[in-house]
Amino acid sequence: MSKEYKLLLSITLLALFILKCGDDEVDTPYHYSFKTPTDTLMTFRDAFNFRDVDDAYYRLEETIHSEFTFHFDPKDVGEEVPGTGYIIPESWNRGEFLKACDSMLLNAYSIDIKFPDLDDGLGDPGNDDSYTVEGLRIYCIAMLSSYYGCLAEGTVDIGFIRDGSSWRITTIEDHTGLYEGVVSSERLMVIWNTTLGVILALFTQ
Repeated sequence: MSKEYKLLLSITLLALFILKCGDDEVDTPYHYSFKTPTDTLMTFRDAFNFRDVDDAYYRLEETIHSEFTFHFDPKDVGEEVPGTGYIIPESWNRGEFLKACDSMLLNAYSIDIKFPDLDDGLGDPGNDDSYTVEGLRIYCIAMLSSYYGCLAEGTVDIGFIRDGSSWRITTIEDHTGLYEGVVSSERLMVIWNTTLGVILALFTQ
């Protein structure tokens, strides 16, 4: 290989590197944007589904507003989370919610969260500074081991607030537990149907 060819190749690779670094969008396997409520919820979802990436908790934390509140399903309030002794309150603040999420990211055997309605987007908030999506379908399965896990299906109400040029999640109201109490077995796995709040509360201990 001639010196001229090596020099040309080096210049070409350097130019490609500079162009890549200058891209507005970073090429990642997960969504990472807060431009719209849809972007923010995609980022929230992918923080769980791509939790093996080092910055998963940071990405999740960025989606949550400083005045965030998680509202448990009313039928769960006052009940004990099986095997933990933890009594479910009416709500969690931001710190309590993120603590449970962090533990779930670190300790769950596997996590899969889906919002089927995201495929069509969450709508346009226009010039409003707040936006609420009611009855948003969610599917969340958290495996505690290779053979035992918890599943929450149903809906959530999610509130968003404009924070500068970004959108943050300010409330989540849990209305899951579509098949609560049902235990199913398949492929040598046991799946306990419960609510999103109970799944998160399992990781508070």
